[in-house]
Amino acid sequence: MENSAAIKIFVGSSINGTARDERDKTDDYFYKLGDELQLRGAQLRLFGCITWDNRMREGGSQKALNEMIEGSDAAVFMLAGDVGEYTREEIDIALAASKKSGKPKVYIFSKKTNSTPEGEDRIAQVKAACAGRAEFFEYEEFDKIKDSLRDVVRKDGGQASAALQAIEGREKGTQSGFIRAFDENNKEDEVKARNIYVFISSALNE
Repeated sequence: MENSAAIKIFVGSSINGTARDERDKTDDYFYKLGDELQLRGAQLRLFGCITWDNRMREGGSQKALNEMIEGSDAAVFMLAGDVGEYTREEIDIALAASKKSGKPKVYIFSKKTNSTPEGEDRIAQVKAACAGRAEFFEYEEFDKIKDSLRDVVRKDGGQASAALQAIEGREKGTQSGFIRAFDENNKEDEVKARNIYVFISSALNE
């Protein structure tokens, strides 16, 4: 039986190079986010190359991987200077499934890096294919896309989305209340309060 409290996210990329490194960061980020959601009774389930790299190298079934995409709530693809043949196939499968049934919602993250004219052209083709059908982001540093990665869960509309919004609402309320405890008319105290809050939050999250 499917767990209605779980959001299923497919994460794809080339199986080596910078795109693979960015995918690993994305996997790690979603795993940590999943730990937060689990405390609220929701789940985040990851699918994709993370468990299939070796099988793909050994001649595993790309068809099975494509079926994972079609069964996901969201499909996230990490690009870096080029788009491999299999990755482009996966993107096309995700876009077609999204057009047919509304899922998965498709998110493309393209890291700005050294590329060839051919690679740049393939990236441009993907960007054009996403117009009106998917969200396409270009970025330089991974930290800059973390909020957009959280949007993958926020925009799902399911229980995981509600759990994340509850977590973020609690965090925002705690921060606002902490800062209001200081003299609101004293800007220097307000800055100090924000710095103290960030320090405490970081310590608690370690």
